[in-house]
Amino acid sequence: MHDWLTARAADDPAGLCLVAEGERFSFADLDAQVASAAGALVNSGLEDGARIAVWGAHDLATVRALWAVPRAGAVLVPLNTRLTEGEAVHQVRDAAVSLLLGHEDRPDLGVPSLDLDHLTGFAPRQAEPPHADKPHSIMYTSGTGGPAKGVVLTWANFEAAAAASAQVLAHDRRDAWLAVLPLYHVGGLSILIRSAREGGAVVLDEFDSRTVVARLRGGGITLVSLVPTMLGRVLDVDPGPFPNLRAVLLGGGPVPESLLAQAAAGRVPVLSTYGLTEAASQVATVPLAAALARHKDARPVPGMEVRIVDGDSRQVPPEESGRVQIRGSAVSPGYVHGPMRPPGAWFATGDLGRMDADDNLEILGRADDTIITGGENVYPLEVEAALEQHPEVVEAAVHGEGDPTWGQIVAATVVAPGVEEGDLDRFLRSRLAGFKIPTRWHFVRSIPRTGLGKIDRARLGHPH
Repeated sequence: MHDWLTARAADDPAGLCLVAEGERFSFADLDAQVASAAGALVNSGLEDGARIAVWGAHDLATVRALWAVPRAGAVLVPLNTRLTEGEAVHQVRDAAVSLLLGHEDRPDLGVPSLDLDHLTGFAPRQAEPPHADKPHSIMYTSGTGGPAKGVVLTWANFEAAAAASAQVLAHDRRDAWLAVLPLYHVGGLSILIRSAREGGAVVLDEFDSRTVVARLRGGGITLVSLVPTMLGRVLDVDPGPFPNLRAVLLGGGPVPESLLAQAAAGRVPVLSTYGLTEAASQVATVPLAAALARHKDARPVPGMEVRIVDGDSRQVPPEESGRVQIRGSAVSPGYVHGPMRPPGAWFATGDLGRMDADDNLEILGRADDTIITGGENVYPLEVEAALEQHPEVVEAAVHGEGDPTWGQIVAATVVAPGVEEGDLDRFLRSRLAGFKIPTRWHFVRSIPRTGLGKIDRARLGHPH
């Protein structure tokens, strides 16, 4: 194992590493800044293996810190800056964080803190070869399926995930990856690691649909990671195509068929991807050759095994639905407080899916989201996909609501101006079995979502 940034700085010191805040930084430039920042952390009395949280922004100082913490021998704990102060305090305590790095406006989370902008001018800390199984980061899950948990990701996990991604994307030093996903998310952090490993550049920008379009239209961007809501906003500004763009890596939630059709019509290459924090991001991705084919059934990335099992963990035949389990070198060894995963053991993702005979994976949703109505299972994603085929439905979200007769009923929250319940009911009856048809409707202006664009199912059915 090696520090990816230092290795690339030695191999290609003048190569373009990062574009941020209107400036361009070579691998040697950024490596020198990271070495100084790591030196500052060691100078602060840091103990090897200490856990350091970063409450950052989408800027150079945060990128520098994300590289410097592991180089200093510490474990990186990126914090979601959308958290309330109470939520952030809980994660800091849960992870036993000893130091917080942030800008001047950082919250007081009950631990000593340093300003991100002051980690300069110190004797450099040179990178040492890390142990593959040493924790690199603790990344907290989004918590939409329950309380957020601290996922331990090792250097080996990130290396395996980066190697698989490079193979899927044919990623190399000629690429420039537009990074608009939050850096506290595994999808954002992985862009930094994967680009350094392959020698490509990272172009750092806050998400704004017009800014993204300008970047893509300029022709310098070859890769971009987005969630479906982001891509929808981009295509509403400019339908494409965009010169030199090889792939939009699209994850973070289900992808509406209408969005894939819109992208395909504009010749915008989309690779739908299924990923997890526990797998250092990608688990399965649409092949590069199918980027323009309106295809969203993903294939397991190299080195990742995926299987579908029943409630007793027995593998089911192709085309049968069940619970998704994964195994591979990119999969986390466990959570901050356990349980730890024995080597070679399968990891239960909590998702439902099915695979065909060619190993194409279709995700049906979270197991916890399954609606059981009168003994029948209803998968919200299936009903949402059917609803979004209606030309007047902008977006839809489906969940279960308690019912004394049926146990649960199917409820739909929809954005569909000018459409009535009866219209949608009739539309669905030619597409879905009767027990899947919503019997309760909520018409809203927008669907509640998390910061990464996932449906916030806990808030469905409530005014917002």
